[in-house]
Amino acid sequence: TTDLEVDVRIVTATNENLEKAIAHGRFREDLFHRLNEFMIEVPPLRSCKDDIPLYAEHFVDEANAELDKKVRFISAKVFSRLETYSWPGNLRELRNVIRRAVLFSPGDTITLESLPFLSEKSVEENKEADVSLNVSPEEEKEKIVRALEKTKGNKSRAAILLRIDRKTLYNKIRKYGL
Repeated sequence: TTDLEVDVRIVTATNENLEKAIAHGRFREDLFHRLNEFMIEVPPLRSCKDDIPLYAEHFVDEANAELDKKVRFISAKVFSRLETYSWPGNLRELRNVIRRAVLFSPGDTITLESLPFLSEKSVEENKEADVSLNVSPEEEKEKIVRALEKTKGNKSRAAILLRIDRKTLYNKIRKYGL
């Protein structure tokens, strides 16, 4: 064998607060400092509503090419619906929604009929269920209580309703003494 010299950069992503993870002993501090040469914080899509039309149009072009479709327009009502949704899955979810809409669009325009999976009801449920870190602890606690009431205490279902991991829900229940 021969030695081969390499120069690499490692790009990582996480939705975890690594400083807190270090403080709680869940992440090695030395590894953090090795990886943390340059940090980019990307805000969630729900914080960038003005970008949704640009991303949606890009994803339409992408889906047209991949699915051999010819969708050219997105109706104003669809844009409105897209902007009221909280996008817990961020860009991946938006991309998937647009791909499905392109696939289901019979003509050259995405209309609300092309988005049965993003109905007004689902948008409202999504808003109600969203346990975002951008809300106060009191609001977060209230959303968790409502989800547990709706699911009659079933934590697995409540976690699904809240669109958070079940372990995260257990941690929040413990945190709020519920």
